[in-house]
Amino acid sequence: MLESFHEKLSIREQCRIIAMPRSRYYYKPQPIMLDMNIAGEIDRIYTSRLYYGTRRIRAEMRRIGYVIGRSRIRRPPHWGQCKR
Repeated sequence: MLESFHEKLSIREQCRIIAMPRSRYYYKPQPIMLDMNIAGEIDRIYTSRLYYGTRRIRAEMRRIGYVIGRSRIRRPPHWGQCKR
């Protein structure tokens, strides 16, 4: 495919020759977090603190180590499992 240390062709030129964007060459996939783990953490936080909104739940999730957005917290599958 592409050679990082080619004598004459740079990465840019190699990508141009095979019509591949350089971003695809440099892309490093992020590890996928399991949705069930995230849903379980959201449920645990919400059931222990019913007065927390999406902003506080997101802040708590970041403290734990999950970087997710508020829209993901608002999705029905997560809130549907919680008892009010």
